Amino acid sequence: MGGGIGGLSAAHELAERGFRVRVFERKSLFGGKARSVEVPNTGANGRKNLPGEHGFRFFPNFYEHVTDTMKRIPYPGNAAGVFGNIVPGTRAQIAREGKMSVIAVAGHPQTVEDWVVALRGVCDSADLGIPESEVLFYVDRLLVLLTSCEERRVAEYEKIPWWDYIDARDKSAAYQQFLARGMTRSMVAIRAEEGSTRTVGYIGLQLALGLTKIGERVDRLLNGPTNEVWIEPWVNYLRSWGVEFHSGALLKSFHMDGSRISRLTVEQDGEAFDLTADHYIAALPAEAIAPLLTEEMKQAAPSMANIGRLKTAWMNGIQFYLERDVPVVNGHTIYIDSPWALTSISQRQFWKTSTLEHYGDGRLGGILSIDISDWNSPGILYGKPAMHCTAEEIKNEVWAQLKNHLNVEGARQLEDESRKLKCNSGGNRRAN
Repeated sequence: MGGGIGGLSAAHELAERGFRVRVFERKSLFGGKARSVEVPNTGANGRKNLPGEHGFRFFPNFYEHVTDTMKRIPYPGNAAGVFGNIVPGTRAQIAREGKMSVIAVAGHPQTVEDWVVALRGVCDSADLGIPESEVLFYVDRLLVLLTSCEERRVAEYEKIPWWDYIDARDKSAAYQQFLARGMTRSMVAIRAEEGSTRTVGYIGLQLALGLTKIGERVDRLLNGPTNEVWIEPWVNYLRSWGVEFHSGALLKSFHMDGSRISRLTVEQDGEAFDLTADHYIAALPAEAIAPLLTEEMKQAAPSMANIGRLKTAWMNGIQFYLERDVPVVNGHTIYIDSPWALTSISQRQFWKTSTLEHYGDGRLGGILSIDISDWNSPGILYGKPAMHCTAEEIKNEVWAQLKNHLNVEGARQLEDESRKLKCNSGGNRRAN
């Protein structure tokens, strides 16, 4: 149940092991919150509708399982299958409000230009205002994590908020802004005050260690719309293994026989019917499965009883379709002072050369994809959090926050005239 990345991954592993698999998905498209969502009625003269993404797809070099699966999905012209559609970003940018950005190399320096950027980035980062003693303390905290055993990670660090572990409460405002809140909410869309040290700390460590791998880039992205270069080839491959796909199917309830699931009730095309199988996998978001859990199920599996208590926060994507491309940087940008915790990627530089020509009305010059990670803090235009804004207000607010970070010290990277085309709110996901 559920045809997102989790459901498709389970179907993939099971099908290759000889199981007969059926996948039921509530939406009309598979891929869940990672799928592309096209903008209706925007294609002209035989072109496709504008491709809508949830911000961007990000595959850091410490990802192993999803990339292993991608290597087993055939794709024409790629010896490594769909994995061959992942391309590296070479830079990372910390954009600041009213100040020049800090640019870093997204991996171990490989060229003379990389070393120049890396050394300049070290000098620029010294201007962030974080006392040296606090930087050393932060590094010490990371080294403790790095040398801790797995048992301690689970038994102790899982129960300590990242904010407390790095003692952010007693540190400077710059330390809280950059090292505690800024990097955390941008990396994993989670509040440093609530996210566990095990989750936040070890993701941060893996990103940091990834920088030391010679010949690899930490930042990797897809070279085209997600559905076209990943999801659709994946679904087609699974169909070749006999996997059955059923869209528009809503899971209504579980039924128990003793301590086991005996059947499911599903609604499709307005009609309810029962499903039976040897095994059932619920690949659903926590907020979707929580209302379906019965007391009988919780008694049979006590570990499921607290799913409804999980705290979640929204992370959603918006895209600006530009007549004139704005590359920004060859990788991700973190807008460190943005109240809505924005991060972005400029797509054209990563997508296949002629890709944009096939969409819209022929005027598409670039796509700026942005993630909004904080939906509860007031913005700078309307003084309202994103969750209380209209779509038009969100568009204007995001654009204003981007300009405050990019149009600084005489630079004019973003011009209002360049966004004459549509903007689109992409798919969304929740981050636990």
